[in-house]
Amino acid sequence: MLAPLSTLAGWGAQLADFCPSATVVLYSGGADEREARRRALLAPPAAGAFEVCLASYEVLLLDAPQLKPVVWRAVVVDEAHRLKNRSSALYRCLLDELGLGATPRLLLTGTPLQNSGAELFALLHFVAPTAFDAAALFEEALGDIGEI
Repeated sequence: MLAPLSTLAGWGAQLADFCPSATVVLYSGGADEREARRRALLAPPAAGAFEVCLASYEVLLLDAPQLKPVVWRAVVVDEAHRLKNRSSALYRCLLDELGLGATPRLLLTGTPLQNSGAELFALLHFVAPTAFDAAALFEEALGDIGEI
């Protein structure tokens, strides 16, 4: 799960309350701490694999090359409106650098999508890139709907 650094402790507390048996890795701290946690993320399932990894956007962006070998079963992005720009570093990192295009993704946001069709398309493309792969056609269709 990716979230702002300020909310990671809260997410950890929620997971402890609602999923007490889950193995949670808080991927944060200095370089040495993150290296130790990376070993836990890369451990084979028989060695007690993690079930949930909590990380901030900044740490993920910093350590993406080292995290590429991790097999992610799903990705949850809190404050997902950060992904409304397809050229943002976080967007490109998750889809291109980490190769999460086929990994199920859940976006959490309380921010209304009212700015533009391009921003809505960016979020839809992030969760379903093969279904939403033509931004121009999508925005044209939105324009047609708006004229009805």
